[in-house]
Amino acid sequence: VMPVLADSVQDSQDTVYVVSIDGEITPAMSAFLIDRLELANREEAAGLIMEIRTLGGRVDSAIEMRDAIVASDIPVVAYIESRAISAGALISIAADTIIMAPGSHIGAAEPVPNEPKAIAYVSGEFRSTAERTGRDPDIAEAMVDATAVIEGLIGADAILDLTASQAREYGYADHVAAGRTEVLRVMGWTDAQVIE
Repeated sequence: VMPVLADSVQDSQDTVYVVSIDGEITPAMSAFLIDRLELANREEAAGLIMEIRTLGGRVDSAIEMRDAIVASDIPVVAYIESRAISAGALISIAADTIIMAPGSHIGAAEPVPNEPKAIAYVSGEFRSTAERTGRDPDIAEAMVDATAVIEGLIGADAILDLTASQAREYGYADHVAAGRTEVLRVMGWTDAQVIE
């Protein structure tokens, strides 16, 4: 029995968890992601891929998710299949690696209501998350605050929303890949057992 146990522990390195972040960011989705992250970390999986298709949702839930992603000991990949808007952008920026599908986009995170206090709070969360993951905090801020200007990218009175190619150019996408197989290949996880 012992050798079998040893083998199964060894194999956990070759396990990749995939979590679908599809639709509105809610407390239930936050609890689900945190649970999966804890499990993947406990099992010392090779990594966890979030497949993201969201227009956003609750800021408090997104911040809980962000905290769990940042705290993860295993690599977390944000794979933006179509869109990572608003709260979805924050979760993506928290990941170690951002991979975007061709034609996908990330950003447009102006809070509702867009009062100065809310904008300051959310843009602070975006900036600090970008700093932690080695991405340009000014670009993160421009996703939230319409007064932020980035020469050659966005003028005043607009909220930044990056296409996959723009995100690649500005360090907000590490790779552009079409589909999960390609994502696994880019990450060097082609031989991994995928757990959805």
